[in-house]
Order: sequence, then C-alpha cells, then structure tokens
Amino acid sequence: RGPGEGFTVNLPISSGHGDAEYIALFRDLLAPIAMDFSPELVLVSAGFDTHAADPMSGMRMTPAGFAGLTRCLMEIAARSAGGRLVLALEGGYHIPALVESTAAVFRELLGITHCDTAAAARGAGARKLRRARHRCIHVHQRFWKRLK
Repeated sequence: RGPGEGFTVNLPISSGHGDAEYIALFRDLLAPIAMDFSPELVLVSAGFDTHAADPMSGMRMTPAGFAGLTRCLMEIAARSAGGRLVLALEGGYHIPALVESTAAVFRELLGITHCDTAAAARGAGARKLRRARHRCIHVHQRFWKRLK
C-alpha cells in the first residue's frame, strides 16, 4: 500500500517446477524488475527448500538450478550494484540436498562453474511458464515498465 505498493514482487508458482522454469522466470520477470529498480546492493535470503529431495515444497530444483539462479543474481549485481551481492543461508529441510546446493552456489560465486542461464531456461515447460508469467505480469506491469 501507499508508496511501497508494487515493490514486493511475489511470483506464485505451483508445485512441480524445476531448474529450467525457475531460471526462465527469474531471467524473464524478476531480473528485468531488478534492473528497473537498480539496486545498490543485492541481498538474498538463500533458501533451498525448493530442492527436489526437500519434503516441504514439491518443487524439482537441483544444485545446478541453484547455481543458475546464483549466476542470474551475480549478473544483476554486476550490472547495477558494482558486484555487491550478499547471500544469507536461510534453510532447507533435506540436509544432503542443502549441502550439495550450497556447494554449487559457492562454485558459481567463485567462478569454478559458469552456468549458461539462457541454455538452462530453454528446457522450461511452456505451459508452466505461461501461467506463472501471466499472473506476475497482470499484477505488476503497472509498476515495472519492462513487464509491459
């Protein structure tokens, strides 16, 4: 409400989404919004409960997908925030998946790996993307010019 309206961007998605869908949605919707916002610092609460092995979410993310999301965040930070990126570990409920995913994020941050996010996003399910994109654009296009 008020002057803060439109600045909390929620992207409601149903269970069953995996690496390709998350990366595609991040690249197509969230990254453009972030660039319009032009952050001076990218601060991330990094949770891993969307991992396929996690019992809570019903999502299908893998360590490679978390590395891809990290690459997206690194690109936003590089373009807008002078590379300033802070990730704080939030959680996940499957310890082996949490360990593997955190390690994949660190490898991406350190430049040991370099995820090709465009290639990763091409595997996304068109139907899943269409539904999530529609919901987000419908709600947020009046606040963010790149969504129009």
